[in-house]
Amino acid sequence: MTQEDIILNIMEEPCKEIGNAISQPIKAIKYFILDPIIKYNIAKESEYKELEKELEKKIQGIKKENLKEAKVRVLANINEGLKYSIDDSELKEAFLNLLKSSIDKSKENEFHVSFSEILKQLEPDEARIIEYLNSGDVFRFLIENKLPLPTNMIYPFSFIENGRIPKIDVFKMTSNGAHNQYIKNFTWLSFLNFIETPEKINIYLDNLQRLNIIEIESQKYIANEIFYKSILTEHPKVKTFINDPNYQIEKGYIQLTTVGKNLAKCCCNYDKLKEYKIIDERFFDEKILNQD
Repeated sequence: MTQEDIILNIMEEPCKEIGNAISQPIKAIKYFILDPIIKYNIAKESEYKELEKELEKKIQGIKKENLKEAKVRVLANINEGLKYSIDDSELKEAFLNLLKSSIDKSKENEFHVSFSEILKQLEPDEARIIEYLNSGDVFRFLIENKLPLPTNMIYPFSFIENGRIPKIDVFKMTSNGAHNQYIKNFTWLSFLNFIETPEKINIYLDNLQRLNIIEIESQKYIANEIFYKSILTEHPKVKTFINDPNYQIEKGYIQLTTVGKNLAKCCCNYDKLKEYKIIDERFFDEKILNQD
C-alpha cells in the first residue's frame, strides 16, 4: 500500500462522521488534523501530546459553523513541512496556524495550498520578518476587538508606516559618472532584537522577494521624512555619506505583497504582539555594517 493509499484510508472514516465532528470542535481536531499527523508519522510520540494541546487551543477559537474538512493534499503538504520544523518554534507555530487555517471557512479567501511550500523555504528569521511587517495589522486587530495590549513595549508604529518600513541604498559615484551600489537595502531590521543572525539580513530580504512575499521598492519612498531621519542621522556609518559628494543616498521602502499579507493572515498569530527593541551594540558590528 502506498503512502497516498494510507492517507486516503485515514481520511475515509472522518469523512463519514463529518456531521458529528463539525458540531464538536475538539473531536474535529482528532479527525481532521491529529489522526493524519500520527498516522502519517509527522510528530514523534513524545511530541504528540504537546502538539495536541497547542492545536486544541488554536482550533477552539474557530466558530463551529466555520469548521470544515481539510483536503488530503493540503494536509499532506503542511504535515510534511511540520515534520521538519518540529524543533523550530517559529516555523512550527506558523505551520500549526496554517493547519488551523486549512479547516477554517473564514480563511478561504486568504488560504492557498502553496503556503506550506513557502514556509518550507523560510529560515526562522525570515518568518519573524513577515510577522514584524504584519504587526501593524495585528495592532489594529487588537484595538478593533478590544483585546488587551502588552505593556512596556515598542509598538510597531515606531518603525512601520502603513505596513511599510523605510530603507535606503547608498551608491558610490565614480569618476566616469557611474553609480556603484555601496550599501543595499539598509533598514533597522538588522538592529531589532528578534533577528538572530543580522549579518544575513540581505539574504533574507532577497529570499522573501524571490518568494513574492515582500516588495522592495526603490523608485518610490515614504512621503513623511521622519521615517528616514533615524537611519540617515543616527547610524554612524550612513551619516558620514550625507554631505559627501562622492556618495548618493536613495530612499525606498519594503512591504508585504498581497501574497505576503494573505500568508501572514493564515500563519501569524493575531491575538498578541511581540516586544521589539533596538540592540545598540549592533551599531558597531562590522559584520552588519559591511553588508554591501
